[in-house]
Order: sequence, then structure tokens, then C-alpha cells
Amino acid sequence: MIKGVNKNVVIIKDIKNEVFEEAIFILRPQKKKPKKSVLLKEVRKILETETDIRIPEERQRKMKKR
Repeated sequence: MIKGVNKNVVIIKDIKNEVFEEAIFILRPQKKKPKKSVLLKEVRKILETETDIRIPEERQRKMKKR
């Protein structure tokens, strides 16, 4: 049996890192979706504190929600 699951994800491609090709974030289920600016702030905080990955300012606009 196959169970269908619907998740909201944020994928950041081409992150200019020697080890990682892209970063994928799966959002927690919420009644109200957070604003894009809030998502970007959280993504940057996680990447910068947990890895050496930095998202350049000009790439902010290319972040897509899927």
C-alpha cells in the first residue's frame, strides 16, 4: 500500500559549497504558511550556524517554494 504525503519544502540549489549540491528544508505542518522573508531568515540562520554555507544576497530572490 502506498500512502500519499503532502509536504511543503524549500530547496536551495547551487549553494556554492564543495560538499553539498543543494539544501532541502521540509516545513513543519502549520495552519498558516510563514512569509517568504521569515523562511529565508530561518534558512540562513540554520545554514550559517550548522555549516560553512552562506547564501549571497543576490541569490535570495532565487529561493523557490515548492
